[in-house]
Amino acid sequence: DRLNLSYVEVGWLSMAQSITWLVGLLIWGRTIDRKGALWTLRANYLAAFFVPLTYIWATSAWTLLPAFIAQGVVSAGVDMAFLNVCLQMAAPGKMLEYSALQSTVIGIRGIAASFLGAGMVRIGFPETTVFACGALLILISWWIIGQIRFMPQVDTIYVDKVYKG
Repeated sequence: DRLNLSYVEVGWLSMAQSITWLVGLLIWGRTIDRKGALWTLRANYLAAFFVPLTYIWATSAWTLLPAFIAQGVVSAGVDMAFLNVCLQMAAPGKMLEYSALQSTVIGIRGIAASFLGAGMVRIGFPETTVFACGALLILISWWIIGQIRFMPQVDTIYVDKVYKG
């Protein structure tokens, strides 16, 4: 509302986000193979930190373009990295439980954050403060993920089949 964007402008921004999401799938798939899912997830959280900051300083639809592009790339990376981190870190036979718990927590967070942000605006916090709080929470998440230390489990039977024929 603050920027008085038209539906056409929002449509173009959304198209840019969708295109970069597709490109991001290619980029992050290779990155997960090379650097690992946890590294990729953390890199995406760092990139996501800048999205709400872009909204703080936006003055027009086109100043939001970097946020939409970043959100497309980050969405692809988080989609892929979350699943792969879950696959790598889950104890044998626990993948379904971990995945369900992860999805539940993400859903609760999404619902709660929406009401919290709207509530903050309603009681008088400026929108810039709400976006800054969002950026801070993303940065805290990036730091927390950086504290995780684990060695991915290697399926030796699969590796033997691949490398030894």
